[in-house]
Order: sequence, then structure tokens, then C-alpha cells
Amino acid sequence: MGTIVWFIFLFILISLIYWFFSQRVVPWATSHGDREQSVPLRDIFRWFSAGRLVFALLLVVFLLLPLLSVVVIKPGYRGVVFDVFRGVLPEPLGEGLHLVWPLVQQVTPYDIRTQTYTMVQRAQEGESDTLWAPTADGLKVGLDLTVRYKPDPARLPELHRNIGPDYAEKVVRPQIRNIARMVVSEYGILDVYSKRRAIIQQQIFDRLRGMFAKDGLICEEVLLRDVVFTPEFEKALENKMMAAQKVEQLEFEVQQAQKRAEARIKEAQGEAAAFETINRSIEKNPKLLEYMWIHKLANDVKLVVVPRDGAGGIIINPEPLLNAK
Repeated sequence: MGTIVWFIFLFILISLIYWFFSQRVVPWATSHGDREQSVPLRDIFRWFSAGRLVFALLLVVFLLLPLLSVVVIKPGYRGVVFDVFRGVLPEPLGEGLHLVWPLVQQVTPYDIRTQTYTMVQRAQEGESDTLWAPTADGLKVGLDLTVRYKPDPARLPELHRNIGPDYAEKVVRPQIRNIARMVVSEYGILDVYSKRRAIIQQQIFDRLRGMFAKDGLICEEVLLRDVVFTPEFEKALENKMMAAQKVEQLEFEVQQAQKRAEARIKEAQGEAAAFETINRSIEKNPKLLEYMWIHKLANDVKLVVVPRDGAGGIIINPEPLLNAK
């Protein structure tokens, strides 16, 4: 649309230059020079008279006026109207075709769809930079942060009046960096590394939502995608985790040894209890001992010598007893 306006301006400028040369310069040169050799410029362009010039200008304006008056708002956009006499109009234009006063009203389109602003540690993942924030214990962490937001359609005139179309650089980026740093500075580096990450993400979202609302923006979601540590801290953290794993391994081995000792104690206690029961049974029935060792004999044993009451040995033929088994 601006190109058309410049075209009209150049057309009028060329017409004024022609009028100046044909009405002023050429008659002055004719009166001060050779009348026989000087030819007025208007005689060369006989077809280009003042009346035709006015008619051509009116025709161009008439043809271009509809083009300058028509504004098309694309889907997902709203148009904020600035009027030369009334300022920013309170009602933005919706999607579709609209008519405005040319050269009096200017329409600025605003994208009201969800937008994302990403701060990443790896350059190939996005166009922004990493957010490095200090922690409560004086260390630094890098945050891979994505914020989903959009302009409030009902407050677009206010946004246009106070900030303008470049609100992403003027409001979104500075507030994200400021709020994220403030929230992270309240936690230690191990808190950021542990399960408190979800709490930190929620606090950043709550504070950004309030700050964005003051400027006519809606914060929809905050995604804390990754936490990046310095190489020195990563090395120290790795060493600490390895030491913790060794301690856990030693504790596990101690527990296993204790369990094995407890098992042996219980086994010995069980054997002692069994022996005590056997002794009581033998005291009640002395023949039980003979039965037990005869019961354990192999099938092919024919002769056994055993001691008895300290009187030497006796020969017992176990075959009848074995056959009885």
C-alpha cells in the first residue's frame, strides 16, 4: 500500500515539474533568446494540456482509491487502526475484508495465535540464547527454556499504544530472563538438578503470567526443557555420584554379610534344638539310637561291629532288621 502512495506522489511531482517548465521556463527563455529557434515545450507535447492533466490525476485517484481503502486481515490476525484525527481506535479489526479511510487511517496487523520464545543451549535447536542464572549457593546453571504466549485480542489497542509490534524484544525476552533468574536464585544447584525442577517451572510460569498481563500479553505455558551445568560442576557431580554408588555397594555387602550370619545363627539354633529333641527321645527310648544307625545302613551291609556300654564290641547281624525295613 505504501508503494501505491509513493507512485501517486511521484506522478504528481512529475506533473508539477512539467507545468513549471512549460509555463515558466520556456516562455522566459523565448523572451530572452532567439524567437525563431526557441520552441515552447508545450508545443512539443500538444496533447498534454492542463485540463488533461487534471483529468488524468482524478482518474488515477479514482482508480487507486478502492485499493487504498481496502484492508484484508488474515486468519489468526487482528488489525489495530490508527486514525490521524482520533488516534488508536478502541476496537481492532477482525478477520476478513475491511474499508478504511486512505491516508487518514493506518492498520497494523497483530498475530494473536500462540507464539513461542525459546532460549536454548544448543544453537542448532533455536534462534535464541541460553539463559544462565545464578543459584543460591553462588553457582551458575544454564536453562533451556521455552515460553508459549500470545497477545490478548481484547487489549491489542493498549499493546499497540504502549509497546508496539516489537513486543517480543521489548517485553517478552527481558521479562523471561529477569523472572527466571530471580526464581533460580532462590534455590541451590542441587535443588535445580533434583525433583524441585517442576516447582521452579511452576513459579516461573506464575510470575510471568502476572508480568505479561500488565502489558496485554497472555502466558500460556512455561517449559523448562533442560538444565545445563558448567563442566567443572558436572565433573564434581559425576565423582560424587560414583562415590555414593561405592558407599551403597559397601552397605549392600554389609547387609548381605549380616543376613548370612543371621542365617548361620538360625541354622545352628535349629540344629541345637534338633539335637536336644533327639537326646530327649533317646533318654526315653534307648533303642531309638540302634534303630537310627541301622536305618542309615546301606542295603548291601551284612555285618557291623559296634561298641556297647564300654564293654568292647558286639557282632550284630543287621540283615533281619534291614529286611524288616
